[in-house]
Amino acid sequence: MKNEIQKNQHHTFEEIKQINNESQEFWYARDLQTALDYSSWDKFKNVIQKAITACENSEQMIDNHFSQVGKMVELGSGS
Repeated sequence: MKNEIQKNQHHTFEEIKQINNESQEFWYARDLQTALDYSSWDKFKNVIQKAITACENSEQMIDNHFSQVGKMVELGSGS
């Protein structure tokens, strides 16, 4: 059962993985929220903030791991 869950999560993470122009892998937070079964953005935002704090506490450069990006979504009106 545990191996099956890990395989499914790995598959999901691979499906939502993005690759930038420098061939670096990254994931959008909203995609991770869904993959990790968080029902609300507010709850997941708290998790992200805790991860940023952990990054700071381990003296890692936050900008190397977290960035503030927006993701364009298509509106129902097509605009």
